[in-house]
Amino acid sequence: MTCSRLQSSLALLGFVLLTLPLFAADPDMVTFVNGESMSGQLVKVTDGKVFFHSDMVGDVSFDWDKVKDLKTTKPFAVVPKGAKIGKHGEGTSEGTIAVSDNKLSVASTTVPTGDAAFVVDQPTFEKQMHHNGFLTGWVGAITAGVSLVRATQDNTNFTSSFTFQRRSPTAEWMTTRSRTLIDFTNVYGKVTQAGTPDVKTSIYHADGEQDEYFSERFYALGHASFDHNFSQGLDLQQLYGGGLGFTVLKTKIHELDFKGDLHYEKQQFDVASSNQNLIGSEFVESYIRKLAHGMVFTEGVLYDAAWNNTTAYSAQGTIGLAAPFSKRFSLSINLLDGYINNPPPAFKKNSLQFTTGLTYTVK
Repeated sequence: MTCSRLQSSLALLGFVLLTLPLFAADPDMVTFVNGESMSGQLVKVTDGKVFFHSDMVGDVSFDWDKVKDLKTTKPFAVVPKGAKIGKHGEGTSEGTIAVSDNKLSVASTTVPTGDAAFVVDQPTFEKQMHHNGFLTGWVGAITAGVSLVRATQDNTNFTSSFTFQRRSPTAEWMTTRSRTLIDFTNVYGKVTQAGTPDVKTSIYHADGEQDEYFSERFYALGHASFDHNFSQGLDLQQLYGGGLGFTVLKTKIHELDFKGDLHYEKQQFDVASSNQNLIGSEFVESYIRKLAHGMVFTEGVLYDAAWNNTTAYSAQGTIGLAAPFSKRFSLSINLLDGYINNPPPAFKKNSLQFTTGLTYTVK
């Protein structure tokens, strides 16, 4: 009885193993111009670079000009070069792909491979057609730095910051509908020595912005920001406003934005008589550029005008460089110059910060 059951189980297992390949998906096939071929699955094409998962060597990538023939068994969506796809998927061609003689055929459409900027598998494409959850799609960086001195004087300094950005949709080949920005920086320092008063530095800035796009470059914005600067006698500055923004330049290498707003601003100082309630406007320029070896350069200028008290203006300039030394970590160097025209008596108008730190990239 037991032997009979064992034989039946082994027979069933053998049948499953023999028939399993019949139900397995046929592999995609790619043949290179040098005559070599590879089987596996086409993963995607991004900016003309083909990503392929090989059954033998794993994940590989190569350019279109290396491909002689390519055939897929699963459907893909093809996004033309320079196109931005709307929420209904207009402008794409969908179906199985066949590549031959530097031409890509999908459905009833044939285009040069150089004109196929993105190729996306069907499930990913359909997912992007729907609104993604608010917790998905965030990218950013977290930075921290510390300096300690223990001698006749004890000197302690901490710096920290984070910046996050989320675009919706998250796919770069789709038309941007909205963008969320969150930013925070903090500098704290303390010098102590026996028999003398402590010397303290405490500066922080936090802001959030929501952009809603009318077109690929023009958008409306709403934002709020909060500032504290012990070195300038500023307990808390609160700002709430809205305005317009325009992206002047936007390429794979750099991006340049200009923004303007109308806002309410409340300034609270150590000396209460210096407090202000202001109606004003911010004019902002921001620039980011990707450099060689993965380095990133950032620069920004802000001017804050007050319309009901023209002497209560302020300004800020920033410049930064991040140099990666691994996939996620980089060394960051930042310079920030802040100016307040109306600080309390005995406080300087200008505040200059130079910070370095270790940055972790979040994707």
